Formats: sequence, structure tokens, C-alpha cells
Amino acid sequence: PGGGGSDIFVKFSAAQAKGYSMYVSSANKGGVFMTSGGVDTLQVETVVGIDGAPHHLVVTYDGSSAAPGVTIYVDGVSQALTTIDSPITATMLNSANLAIGARDTGVGSPFKGVLFQTALWGAKLTAGQVLEAYAGGVPPDLNALATAPDPVFWAKFDDLDVVGANGIINYGTGGQPGTAEGGLAPAVSSNGSMRSRPGSIQI
Repeated sequence: PGGGGSDIFVKFSAAQAKGYSMYVSSANKGGVFMTSGGVDTLQVETVVGIDGAPHHLVVTYDGSSAAPGVTIYVDGVSQALTTIDSPITATMLNSANLAIGARDTGVGSPFKGVLFQTALWGAKLTAGQVLEAYAGGVPPDLNALATAPDPVFWAKFDDLDVVGANGIINYGTGGQPGTAEGGLAPAVSSNGSMRSRPGSIQI
């Protein structure tokens, strides 16, 4: 990842002022931001920054509305976190699309770097399941892990992901594919977003 603040997963409605984002901060720290109404927020970041080398980044959340319910893993290892704001006391559910690499069609903080093997699960992964998905840095078949459930959305972001006009194959169990927007090549998300079609994934 690069510096300057970079969105990875975002599901945010500006009209509703609700949503969440998983990001890398301008200080290269992995973080999560959740909001309901813009002022009711939960935000945590890793204490230690992530260097510019490729890394496996996972965020899990238990739905508790408080900072202790968030865990961030880097290369399969749980990280110490700094709480910036907590708790969130109202729902962050919204009707926006899930975006990967930027908010909606490229506004916000587009990801500065290369995204590879991005996935979303419908359940909180355990520490053991995160380590299994990391697999020592060699991307495994996420639908064939021994203990972890299959992801609902899984985009490999390689040359084989292009189907039709800007199509991104969903290798997970959710069914809906994604659409590359903002002039993206399938493996690079620095100027736009890769997002699911409306209603395909609701969190």
C-alpha cells in the first residue's frame, strides 16, 4: 500500500451519512471507520504502520458497537490497536453499493497501490481461520479452507477476472459479480473503484 490514505472496502451512503470503510491511513496504518449520522462513530487503527511491501490485511468485527469488537490482522497476526473514537450507538446500515478500492465511483480516498485477492465473509472469522486464509502468503482457494466458511464475495483481481464489459468475477458464494469502474485495469485500483452491483452484498 501507498501513503496518503487509501480506501480498501467501503460501504458508505453520503445521503444517509451511514456506513463503514476499511482503509490504510496516510501513516500507512490499517484502520476501520464506522459511522451513523456522521458524528456517531467507531474508529480504530493499528499502532504500527504497514510498510510498502505486499501484505495480507484482515479486519473482523463482532457487531458489539465498541472498539474491542474490532480485530485487525496483518499477515495472520493480530495487531495492537489505537482507539480514535468509540462506541457507535446507532446503525450504520445503508443502501449504498459495496465499493472496493475507492468510495463509489472514485471519490473519497482511492487506494494507492495494488489490490489482490480481496474477499468478504458473512461471518466473523476466528484467529485460526484468518491464519488459514493467509496460508503463509500464498493465496489459497478460499472456498476450500478446512475450517473457515466460504466468502460471499471473492475477487482475485487477475487477468481472468475480466468478463464482458468491466466485469469482475465473484468466486465466492454470494452470486453477484462486480463491475470495474473509473477506468480501472482488473489488478490495479488507484484511480477508481471495483464495486458490487446494487443489493448484492448488504452488511
